Amino acid sequence: MSGGTENTAGKRIRQKRKELGLSQEELAERMNVTAALISNYENDKVDIKTSVMRELAGILGTSVAYLMDGAPEIDPDIMNLIRIYITLGKPNVRKVALEQMRILNGI
Repeated sequence: MSGGTENTAGKRIRQKRKELGLSQEELAERMNVTAALISNYENDKVDIKTSVMRELAGILGTSVAYLMDGAPEIDPDIMNLIRIYITLGKPNVRKVALEQMRILNGI
C-alpha cells in the first residue's frame, strides 16, 4: 500500500483505484455506472450500498473492511484460500484440505 492509511472510504477507494492505474471512467465501465457516480463515491458525497462496496472491493483487489474502515489488508492469496475453503461445504472435506496444507507446509 502506498502512503498512509486514508481516513474515509472515498479516499481509500480513490487510492486503490490509482494503485491499479484505473481512471474513474475505467472503474465506472467495469461497474456499469457513470464516472460521475465514482467521483461521488470518492468524494464521500453519497452513501455506498453494501452490495456496491463488495463489488468495489472485488474490482480493487481489497476487502470491504479496508474500504469501509481502513482495516489492515489481507494478502490476496490468503483471501483466495479463504474463499476456496468456504466453498468446501462438508466438514470432512475441510478437514482433509487443512491436513493437506499442513503436509505441504511441513507442519
